[in-house]
Amino acid sequence: MLAGLSVDYYGRLERGNLAGASESVLEAVARALRLDDAERQHLLDLARRADPPRPRRPSRKKASSMPREAVFSILAGLTIPAYVRTPRMEIVAANEL
Repeated sequence: MLAGLSVDYYGRLERGNLAGASESVLEAVARALRLDDAERQHLLDLARRADPPRPRRPSRKKASSMPREAVFSILAGLTIPAYVRTPRMEIVAANEL
């Protein structure tokens, strides 16, 4: 009650489920528990580590259309016809077959 959280939500935080907890919620918990500066910082550090990294958006940079040398080696070693294409269906490498 002192932190202004529901019992269920506080219970989840207490069990270590800190992912997604806002800084204001964590500050309220720190005040309610009367944490000193080091303890408060530790709580915030734990919460940051619990947050999964946000998925990065694919950049709009044009990817190199030239395959790496290892890809050419793999193509050359195959005994069936094979090719490499871009997401736009452009063929950028192929074996001799």
